[in-house]
Amino acid sequence: MRRHSREHALQALYILEIRQSEEPELIHNFFEFYPLKSNEKDFAEKLIWGAVKYRHEIDDLLKKNLEHWRIERLSILVRNILRMSVYEMNYYQLTDDKVVIDEALDIVRDFVDDASRSFINSVLQKIMDQKNQSAS
Repeated sequence: MRRHSREHALQALYILEIRQSEEPELIHNFFEFYPLKSNEKDFAEKLIWGAVKYRHEIDDLLKKNLEHWRIERLSILVRNILRMSVYEMNYYQLTDDKVVIDEALDIVRDFVDDASRSFINSVLQKIMDQKNQSAS
């Protein structure tokens, strides 16, 4: 189930940011304690390492779409939900953008708070709209 993969990816990204590290060993240890089925783990790792690899590009895109916010001021969870979702929408591109946004909103409900849902929805909708406009 992709939902479990996304939740694990978010938790792993949180660990990497808290530790200020991109050490694969941290992720390996995380999956030792919180295992997933092979295909779920593969997807989670794509989200993790894709968000890490493209973090600067993703953050630049997020900065352009955050009204009255600086990315550094967002909570670590909100920041990484956005990064993971933008990676999946703009680089992975195997899931419909609306599904990615819906999954992000469900994860926000479970991991953050309802106030962050509308904020994340707004930012991701803007990015999806820009992507669709540039594709036309």
